[in-house]
This record gives sequence, structure tokens and C-alpha cells, in this order.
Amino acid sequence: MSNVYKELAQIIESSNNIVFFGGAGVSTECGLPDFRSKNGLYNKKNKYKYPPEKILSHSFFIKNPDIFYEYARENLFAEGILPNKGHKALADLESLGKVKAVITQNIDGLHQMAKSKNVLELHGSILNYYCMKCGKKYNIDYVKSSNGVPLCECGGIIRPDVVLYEESLDEMVLAKSLEYIRNAEVLIVAGTSLRVYPAAGLIRYFKGKKLVIINQDSTPYDNAADLVINKPFAKTMMKVMVEMGLWKFKSRIVENDIENYIPHPNFQGVELYPFLSSDENLGIRSQYVRIQPGGEIMPHTHDVVEVFVTLKGNPHVLIDGDWLQIEPNTTTIAYPGEVHGVKNNTDEEILLMASFKC
Repeated sequence: MSNVYKELAQIIESSNNIVFFGGAGVSTECGLPDFRSKNGLYNKKNKYKYPPEKILSHSFFIKNPDIFYEYARENLFAEGILPNKGHKALADLESLGKVKAVITQNIDGLHQMAKSKNVLELHGSILNYYCMKCGKKYNIDYVKSSNGVPLCECGGIIRPDVVLYEESLDEMVLAKSLEYIRNAEVLIVAGTSLRVYPAAGLIRYFKGKKLVIINQDSTPYDNAADLVINKPFAKTMMKVMVEMGLWKFKSRIVENDIENYIPHPNFQGVELYPFLSSDENLGIRSQYVRIQPGGEIMPHTHDVVEVFVTLKGNPHVLIDGDWLQIEPNTTTIAYPGEVHGVKNNTDEEILLMASFKC
């Protein structure tokens, strides 16, 4: 059996003109659901009498923005989600001059969070919003802090800067994507069924040397590909980067260094230091969490188990519907689907170590 990771490493090493085209499967390893798999949003039971495709359409948003935003807050707003090794590998390869563009069908903004610079978002971004009346731009923090339908100061309804059903792709983004694919020497396609048009049709414009498809299920373009890898994208890219000698994973002591913290993407006054990815440690993801006085991790749920240990301070933790003040050296477990949150009502910094079974 051939070593597909070595083969992909050789393809990447041989080219400085690589374009990446990705779909929802690129982010599922971060804990985000995709759309069409058996566990995806479209097959998930919901409390609404409308299917997700209807709720996420232009006409439905115009008529029922309240239901749209209720659904979006429950299913589309990624709480505490960070880039995986696949996102980070693409950013590293871009910094080395190999990847020229990342074309994504995703709206989660994780490629930019991983430090990729040239990202073309075919379907827009759930992180960006604008007023339908005056055009003023807003970010997701403003929307999250709003109740019901977010409104502009002019009174107009604020909508996400994403492509809804019944809407066309942005012509400029589409044209740039086509140009990159036409001129690419290597095209790596990952995490997409290649069955949804018009995005899937972009593959037809590739005339380069090597077409690589990384997807756990088969696609209509497998027979045309030079290399097909039916494995998860992040785990594949981690092994490829190790094969290329660009990454090395080894046992190490992790120091709680203040310089390693990054602002939480969703919660004010909260900082994260991810020090162990699920790819490195049998599906366990770990990070330090600092909560400044007045900071709060708002009530939320995960599809996985979260275990967090209070290392410093006395946080208030929401478990089983009650806010309880926790002492240091206390372990808290939140099971899948269980609403939980943490807030700092004290005058001192709080430090947690959180781990997720992915």
C-alpha cells in the first residue's frame, strides 16, 4: 500500500503554485458540524417547522428575520472554536510561498484565524454583518450582544454578509477564484462533496499538473484526481507537514507563558492558550483559559465532553442550571449538550485548564 502522506508531501515540495479549495469538512475536526452528512445540520432534528435550507434562504430571512437569527445563534455561531492543524498547515505553506490562495466555501473565518492571508470566501463570513438600509458594517460581537433581530442605529435590519440560498455568489470573489484555479500548478481539494454548484463547478477550470482530493467520502471527481486520500483533512495535513520535516511533535513541558495567549474569538475579557490539539493526543484538545475581572464565557453547549480544572481564582460556574462559586483545584465536567458557562465576578484573574474529547 502506498504512503499517501509521503506522496502528497512530494507534490507540495515540488510546487510553489498551489491553490487550496475547501468545504465544510475542513472545519468539522474543530467541532463544527457540516451540512449534508448524517450528523450534519440538514439532518439534525430541530424545533422549527421549516427545514434548514428554507430558514437559510433570502426570502425566508426577509419575511422571518427573527426565526433566522434564532436558528443562527443556535447553529451557526461558533463558540470557542479554534483552527485545526489543517488550517494552520495551509497558513504555514502560504508563508513559505507555496500556497497562493485559499478558496473556501466555509463562513467560519477559521482560515484567517490561522493566519492565512489570501482567503477567498465564496459564501461570505458569519463574522461580518451590514445594515440592509444604510450599509453600515458591524461585527459578530454587536450581533451577539443584541436581542432578537439586530438593528442598525438608522433603524435598518442588520444581516450577515453571507450568501444565502436564492442569492448569487459575489462576482468579484468568483472571478478571482477562477483565475487562481486556472493558473494553479497543483489544486488541493478537501472537505467537500463536490456536488454543490456553482462552487463545485470551479474544479472544471483546473488545467494544471496535479489534482489532489482529500475527503472521507468519494466525490464525482475522484477518477480525474492524481491522488485521492479518504482521510480527515487536519490529520492528513499534520502527517504531511511532519513528512516534509516542517513540523515535529514530541513530549514537552508546557509553560503558562503570557505571550502565548490570544483573545477569545467570542467572549470579552477571556483569553486562550491552546497547547494541545486533538491531532496530537488521540482526540483530546487542551488549552489554558484566562478570565479577567468582569469577563464571562457566556452559557453555551458542546457536542463533546469538556473537563475544566480551576487553577487560580474563584469563578462562578453554570452547571445543572445553577451558578456556583468554585474553589481552586476543583474539576468541573460538562457533558455533550449540557449548558455551561463561567464568569469572573471577583477582582482577580481566573485561570482554568480546559480539555475536550473530540
